[in-house]
Amino acid sequence: MSLPIKKVYFDSRYKRFDSVSNSNCKFELKQPIHLPLKCVAYIDDIQIPHTWYNVSDTNNKLYVRSINPSNTQNDQIITMDSKNYTLALLASELNTKLNGVFSGNLNCTANERRGTISFVSATGYKHRIYSDEELRDGVNGNVFSGPGLTWNYPTVATAFIDGTNPLTMNDILKITGTTAFSQTGGTVETGFINLRAIHNIYITSPNLGAFDTLGPRGEQNIVKKIPVSADWGYVIFDSVVSEHDYIDVSKGYFKTIELVLRDVKGNVIDLNSSHWSLSIVFSMMKDKDI
Repeated sequence: MSLPIKKVYFDSRYKRFDSVSNSNCKFELKQPIHLPLKCVAYIDDIQIPHTWYNVSDTNNKLYVRSINPSNTQNDQIITMDSKNYTLALLASELNTKLNGVFSGNLNCTANERRGTISFVSATGYKHRIYSDEELRDGVNGNVFSGPGLTWNYPTVATAFIDGTNPLTMNDILKITGTTAFSQTGGTVETGFINLRAIHNIYITSPNLGAFDTLGPRGEQNIVKKIPVSADWGYVIFDSVVSEHDYIDVSKGYFKTIELVLRDVKGNVIDLNSSHWSLSIVFSMMKDKDI
């Protein structure tokens, strides 16, 4: 049986009206495609602009606890503004946000030569920024209540968070495991600040994938992984590099194709209204490849 069509071009400008965003698109084909047995597809000619911010609403929160000299607890969720940060700007704005809620009891400064940020607790105060592991393991019915602590935000209300994806900036600050700040005016330094928030783009599709791939989080609908090979403001180009990088679409029937751009945590990447494109090439599988 011959192929009904060999190549389809997609551009987010022509997504369907009910698409969620430019990064989460539904594409309506002008004609339905009914593919034969032993048909495969390749994702090719990819062009994605690097226009997302290194801090956005998917990685802009810090869960911070402060205990004053009278042992009174104050829990706060710090939310950073979405934009591109340099090390100095990140430290400055963290300092502003922290001072705004903790009255100057927790300050931070950038260490340009080391590429880190130092947090300093005022004398008599204890501070702690909770890691993703602590937020995940401390979730009980979506309420943070880890071993020996209860999360209140602000102090009189309970915070409801997704422990599996709390949208923190801990990856940027390299905060992992257990992080406790000194109660005697000491300094705690982060790891090397990672301002490249996304290293790979994962294109997922609920109806194109054959569920024969396995992603970092166990997902099975990834149809293409694209390394972020261009700096902010430039365009990422990617194409087929291996004949074995195919999607089995045997006997598939398509009228609508959904394509979503995600980061490694499964968050949809916000391209800030920029558009992207790719093409899907259809081919017959050779007997030697079956």
